[in-house]
Amino acid sequence: MVDWWSEIERAIVECLGSGGAISPGELGRQVGISEGEAIAFLCMLARERKVSIRLVGLHDEPASGTARGAPCLGEQAAVSRQAAYAEGD
Repeated sequence: MVDWWSEIERAIVECLGSGGAISPGELGRQVGISEGEAIAFLCMLARERKVSIRLVGLHDEPASGTARGAPCLGEQAAVSRQAAYAEGD
């Protein structure tokens, strides 16, 4: 299992190093794993400081309220609604 893990990790790091931001879904497609597996790998790799998660955003769904503890900004601030991305160092 360690060999499988190392192969996936290497493929993810290589894919991220090839340039540009990429969504977890696209990363999974390129590496041959599901979006959920890509997210799990990215979280583990970030915890190990092998990659940095630099850009996150909201899905293109209407906001139903504000996050817990977040002030309501109303019309004063725009929220970027982009897919979540991760980029390696």
